[in-house]
Amino acid sequence: MTLADHHGALASVGLKGVAPAEVVLAFDRARNTIIYAFFDYDLFVVGEVQAFGAFELALKHRLNGHGGAARSTLRNLVDRARKAGVLPALVSGPTTLSDPIEA
Repeated sequence: MTLADHHGALASVGLKGVAPAEVVLAFDRARNTIIYAFFDYDLFVVGEVQAFGAFELALKHRLNGHGGAARSTLRNLVDRARKAGVLPALVSGPTTLSDPIEA
């Protein structure tokens, strides 16, 4: 894989619709970190942590109307988002990896 391939694959991943500036910044930080991981594999871990943080922040904004310091775990936010129809229902399968969100 070349840098151009890696960058192209990640550049095609984006947010749908309008998102708060805070969420856009968090998402871009995660994506940019994963792009730079092409040069330093250890940055993939940092990028993954940033991606989970961006996902959590987006759910807080969507469910709570703000991204503040509401004390809720990502697990609770995902469960609430599924119940509210923000995320698709849990996909049944032989493992939790059958569901893209759980994976």
